[in-house]
Amino acid sequence: MDKKAIIYYFTGTGNALRMAHLAAAELEQAGFKVLLADIAANGRKVGAISRHPDDLPSGNRGQSSISPEHAEAELIGIVSPVYGFGLPQLMAKFLRKLPPSKSNQKCFVFISSAGNEGICVMQAAFHLKRKGYDLTFARTFKLVSNWIMFETLPDSETRKNIFDENEKLLQGYMKDIIDDPSIKSVKYYHSNPAMAALLGIVYYGFVFFGRHFLGKLFATNNKCNSCQYCHKHCPSKTVKWVEKRPYWGWNCQQCFRCINLCPNGAIETSTVAVIVFFISIFGGPFLFKKLVPDALLDYAGALKPVLENLFAMHLVFGIIGMWLVQILLSNRVTSGILPQWFTTRNKERYREPHFRP
Repeated sequence: MDKKAIIYYFTGTGNALRMAHLAAAELEQAGFKVLLADIAANGRKVGAISRHPDDLPSGNRGQSSISPEHAEAELIGIVSPVYGFGLPQLMAKFLRKLPPSKSNQKCFVFISSAGNEGICVMQAAFHLKRKGYDLTFARTFKLVSNWIMFETLPDSETRKNIFDENEKLLQGYMKDIIDDPSIKSVKYYHSNPAMAALLGIVYYGFVFFGRHFLGKLFATNNKCNSCQYCHKHCPSKTVKWVEKRPYWGWNCQQCFRCINLCPNGAIETSTVAVIVFFISIFGGPFLFKKLVPDALLDYAGALKPVLENLFAMHLVFGIIGMWLVQILLSNRVTSGILPQWFTTRNKERYREPHFRP
């Protein structure tokens, strides 16, 4: 009877999927029956595994629920990118809901990162060990960043070299895992508790605030033809469709799939949105204090403590500002009036070369 392995992955633009696919191919060659499952695929069936990169399974070809064969798998793989120095919220939520292991199943964790992995391995280790899994191996791969809001892509030759080097590393790691399933080699990027704590604070700031506001910076330029590609392929379903235009909700993962994979290059990050956000979050509370008499606050009842709390008011006005700017950017008339200032204008988009969502 074949040994079974399941690799659960999340990907934005294909880096993590490439690592998952390569790991699956090595396991198949070693005699494992492998299931490759996209945790954000909303129930779609799992695609076949192939060693050829042109047959890379679609990013949406998997299953978001736990596989019925999960308990039978001898080996569980977790493959994820890094967002905000930690796991994407979809992956963290998935690990929290992972069923307890009844047989101390072996696990490995691969993280695709463009720089600092932050607390990713620590998070995965915490959730897996808490559920009774035996985390035996964890590594981080330094790949190409898709966060084009603030970064510029390296040239195509450099990108190819990065993937080639990491493919060799992965093949060596998989050989170690296959040859000795009980191997103990979990490497944390930060073993310093103080640094881990600092990055943890940054991560949870990103989770609870940053990613929600950053998602509101997306806007369309005049190339948008209402194809709904971004709406159909958003892994967190936060891209809504309003008046034949995309509208970004509050649950953005910051995977950058929409902006990088838009067929027409029609999605940008708006400088206008950034300006409005900072004016709202810092200027709003100041104007409120100046224009609203203290006597009126007495009529606010239970809301008075909130209105008098400066941090709360910064947050409230930040939300109001981003909500207003999204309405303006999503409307064809008002978006045509606003200045077309985009931080990503003329920047090359990025996807893993074989990724097809």
